[in-house]
Amino acid sequence: MRKTVTIAIPIYNGEKYISEALYSILNQTLKVDKILISDNQSTDNTFKIVNAFIEKHPEVNIQLHQNEVNIGCDPNFNKCIELCATDFLVLLGSDDRLKPDSVEKYLKLFEERPDIALIGGLFDSIDHNGKIFKTANKKSTIIFQRGDILEFMKQTGFYMQHSTIMYNMKYTRTIGYFDENYIAPDERFSVEHLIKYPIAQIGEAVADVRFHPTQVTSYERIRFDEKILHFKANLKMSELESTIERKKELNKLLRIWISKQCVSIGRNIWIKNSKKMALKYWLFGIKHNPRIIFNHQFFKIIINSLLYR
Repeated sequence: MRKTVTIAIPIYNGEKYISEALYSILNQTLKVDKILISDNQSTDNTFKIVNAFIEKHPEVNIQLHQNEVNIGCDPNFNKCIELCATDFLVLLGSDDRLKPDSVEKYLKLFEERPDIALIGGLFDSIDHNGKIFKTANKKSTIIFQRGDILEFMKQTGFYMQHSTIMYNMKYTRTIGYFDENYIAPDERFSVEHLIKYPIAQIGEAVADVRFHPTQVTSYERIRFDEKILHFKANLKMSELESTIERKKELNKLLRIWISKQCVSIGRNIWIKNSKKMALKYWLFGIKHNPRIIFNHQFFKIIINSLLYR
């Protein structure tokens, strides 16, 4: 008996791209069992567009849920997990698209390895018009054994993008939900699975992930103290490693990752004339990885930022 699949879309004011997301699900080579949409009290035409799609495609099993109030981004992701009643679940961003054969690839690997808790993948980057501007480099599919946190961090660049992940709900239900106390909890959710179960990454693009100016992850919409708490929460993942040597190595990698993130964020908000905030990010990055100041790329960013007046 084939396992059942839900593609869930947590959404708020997604009128511009929701149709693309829905048709990427409709056009899968393997039909999904349910499309779940959790609307966070959108104030645009999202609800109208989704209802029009439902009327046009009565053959598709669509559950349209609307929260009584706007509960926030991460709680809405958790609402999708709560409402899922199938064997597998994908949390697709409302501005992203699945590749046509993604579900087929996920289920093939899950059939081969039913002990795996989740499968992620690579993604192609698309702009606001849906044009691919960066393609993922193909590589071999990787199986991470339970507890291989260090290997996961090295191979994936510290996380797998949520639109590329299919969860085996048999195991995810034992893990629970995204931690709503921190921003970007999806960066830790895969690791929480990996502590208890094997997970996998397909070595090719399974989704198109959109990058555009109105995303809720825009740096200027996130307070500095919230971002720092996020970094510190990620740094604590090194404590989950099995030996002192592996803890030290992972801690070092995470500090390098944090410093690079701080440099990048500082550069972006400096350009937007948030110079004091940019300096705070750069100082925090240097604190966690002092060697960054000797990095040629760091000097180049600082000099270019100072020249941008």
